[in-house]
Amino acid sequence: MKRNVIISALIVLGASIWLGYGILSGKSTPSTHETLETLNERSAQLTADSPPVSVRVRASSALEQQRIVTLRGRTQNKRTVVVRSEVTGKVQSAPFERGDLVEEGQPLCILEKQEYEARKEEATDRLKEAELIYQGRMRLESKNLNSESEIASAKAAVTSAERQVAETHANLERTTIRAPFNGYVEVIQAFEGDLLAPNSPCVTLLDLDPMLVVAQVQEDVIHDLKLGQVAQATLPSGDTIEGEISFLGRDAEMATRTFTLEVQVPNPTYEIRSGLTAKLDVPVRLFYAHKINSSLFSLDDLGRFGVRIVDPTNKVRFYPVTIVREDGDGVWVAGLPNEITLITVGHRFVTEGQSVEVIFDSEATGSI
Repeated sequence: MKRNVIISALIVLGASIWLGYGILSGKSTPSTHETLETLNERSAQLTADSPPVSVRVRASSALEQQRIVTLRGRTQNKRTVVVRSEVTGKVQSAPFERGDLVEEGQPLCILEKQEYEARKEEATDRLKEAELIYQGRMRLESKNLNSESEIASAKAAVTSAERQVAETHANLERTTIRAPFNGYVEVIQAFEGDLLAPNSPCVTLLDLDPMLVVAQVQEDVIHDLKLGQVAQATLPSGDTIEGEISFLGRDAEMATRTFTLEVQVPNPTYEIRSGLTAKLDVPVRLFYAHKINSSLFSLDDLGRFGVRIVDPTNKVRFYPVTIVREDGDGVWVAGLPNEITLITVGHRFVTEGQSVEVIFDSEATGSI
């Protein structure tokens, strides 16, 4: 037992002497840390030295496509007019109901006419009287029995009487309030027996032909649009309507930084209602793009959105892309060469510059 203790003590003493010698001689080896650049280079070297990974690919050729600007908007009738009375009178007849279609010139409200007919008759009689006086003055003037001032006064009386006749005739016509255009009666404000004053409303009339589709356009898109461009709108019913851009705003709304766009759509049968939600598609410039599945998108080390392809030397390349249009079965993207070999399976497990073994989709018989 005593012998074991002595051996252990000698071992500890020897180790202490060895450690002390290393410290005093200054021959300790400092630890080193590799930089990120060194690690990336080593990783790239290991990747290059590793055997090629198999990926599934397909060839893709860019096709000429029309860029479509899609906007959310609504239908809006071109004008809404409150048709008002121009004279005072009691409503004798209001022949239309809400929702009725009226044609330009049809009566909307008919006021009682007796007072205006009497005023017209009185004005007509006063005109005849003024004309007789004027003619008499002229006969006397031929005999030098009348002064020029009396003749001028008689002439002015005729003119005043003519104005009164014209005014009473116009007011008699105004007792029938007529539709200023073809449209639908949306609101009735006057009913039989109501007393209307000047500027009192009779009905509210909607002009539905043509119809407008109104939308707000982002500031990065407005310069792609021009007056006269054809646009197509899809309504909630699934029906599509087509028209031309008739207005492009020049002053952006401060809150949204968007510009107002209006597309004018013919609506001769009045089937398009005002206030409907509409998805507006406006074709703009042509471009070349590839159609791919959205599942093939990935991000590179810089966080850019794109896809991975294989170059002619069978090395992986990453290309950032821009989505320019979406279809039901894929996405059209720009930013790629016209001819590419797109990685369809395995794109998430390879990196830029890595050598791969390609298997075309048409050759694949099983999973990779």
